[in-house]
Amino acid sequence: MIDEALRELEHYLAEADGRLDPAVEARARELLGFADERLRAGEQTVVALAGATGSGKSSLFNAISGTRLAHASPKRPTTAKTLALSFSATNGPLLNLLQITRRHEAIPPTSQLTDVVLLDLPDHDSTHLAHREEVDRLVRVVDQFVFVVDPQKYADAALHVRYLRRLAEHRDVISVVLNHADELTGGDPILAESPDSLDDQLQQLLRGDLRLDPRVARVADHLRGILADDGLHDVPVFVTDAIDGEGVDLLRHHIGRVATNKRATQDRLAADLRNLADELRRIGGRPGAVDDGAVAELNREVAVAAGVPRLAAGVRKSVQRRGAMLQARRAGDVPQLELPSHQVASAADDARAASAVRKFVTASTVNLPERWREEARRRITAGPGARLAPRVDAAMRAVDLSPLEAPFGWGLARLAKWLPVVVLVAFGGWLVWEVVWGSGEFAPKLLTIVAAAFAGTVLVSLFGDWMLRLSARRAERRAARALGAAVETEVQQVIVDAVRAELEAHARAESALQRMTGILARG
Repeated sequence: MIDEALRELEHYLAEADGRLDPAVEARARELLGFADERLRAGEQTVVALAGATGSGKSSLFNAISGTRLAHASPKRPTTAKTLALSFSATNGPLLNLLQITRRHEAIPPTSQLTDVVLLDLPDHDSTHLAHREEVDRLVRVVDQFVFVVDPQKYADAALHVRYLRRLAEHRDVISVVLNHADELTGGDPILAESPDSLDDQLQQLLRGDLRLDPRVARVADHLRGILADDGLHDVPVFVTDAIDGEGVDLLRHHIGRVATNKRATQDRLAADLRNLADELRRIGGRPGAVDDGAVAELNREVAVAAGVPRLAAGVRKSVQRRGAMLQARRAGDVPQLELPSHQVASAADDARAASAVRKFVTASTVNLPERWREEARRRITAGPGARLAPRVDAAMRAVDLSPLEAPFGWGLARLAKWLPVVVLVAFGGWLVWEVVWGSGEFAPKLLTIVAAAFAGTVLVSLFGDWMLRLSARRAERRAARALGAAVETEVQQVIVDAVRAELEAHARAESALQRMTGILARG
């Protein structure tokens, strides 16, 4: 189960690489790396005893282990460096991972402790910063915590605020021991009566109905209430007298059962992963998509900045100018179409394109997590965005506008323009002949034909001008489409695809996170 969850976390980090808050990403990668090493180090259960100065933590360590390895002092901290006691052959890779150098081996007092590594941590309230840092470090990585308190300082804020409240999600791997319970009874037994077996005692303790001396029970109940306020409801609370050994067998039995189940490491890592998943979900953002309307607006703005309307208008003017020359002269005497030159975009044009890119990226990534959104904008505007202008410029220069130099209708317009002229000359000559040398019989008809031809010449000339303008505007539209298509291709490849890649990476990361959460929920 943990292996599957870790694979999904690895997928998440691969997609979110460099797009998360650096501190969050560092914690996630640290957990991923540690979990992998911890699982490979074996199934030994690491149980850490933590407590304040004078709580009897080291004495309890000795009582549980049946050794005198831990040095106890009621007045000052004596554990400067963590002590590790293995009840089987020392697991070097495991202790190396935990960075523990003080290592001992001992015969287990019970067979249940064979796979236990018992740690005696420095006092968490030590005046030495290095001691507190050691506790802080190991609390984040050991499999089971046993926090040792005493009747005088069990409500100490240093323990509850700095440690226990922060470990609420790890309550399944935490136990609390009220040590020195004999101080409450004045030497009387801690237990009101002895049940038949340790299993019976443990079940009663877990249910909260273990029969304790009333003086001890009041303090234990108060301690359980404080723990519930910390979010640690149902955490087992043991009562012991480490010196006389009362209650130690029950605590040892509990530790042994945890180790025998061989789930301590899995439970600890699962709790860490759930905490991380909760944090990642809080900053996860929402699904995003590229809006087609926003893409169209981006294409328009970049095309204007790149000079597409100006170039297309230049094509119209060139076509219209050459068409007029063709109407007036023979085609062979007219020079080829002079297409407008492509000018380098000005600073204002570049700024307009850059502004359009920023607007598009901002609108498209608005649903991403804050850090991811900022990183996506930086990557796209500083990377693909900076390459857009030269690529658009090169793409527009590569567009072939030569098919526009002879628009449809020019030949028809020339033929239509000259036909009335021919009619006018022919019938005008006939009219002159009829008036001067003929009978004049056809003169009225010929005069009508000549007048009609003259009127037709004027109309056809106007029609030719209209046809020329129509053809020029058509050439302008075709040029705008060709140039615009080149711009759209570059915008798509450079900007839109980059934004889509960010959104798709976020979607894949969120899917991996959901799968990881589902795996952990199945437990």
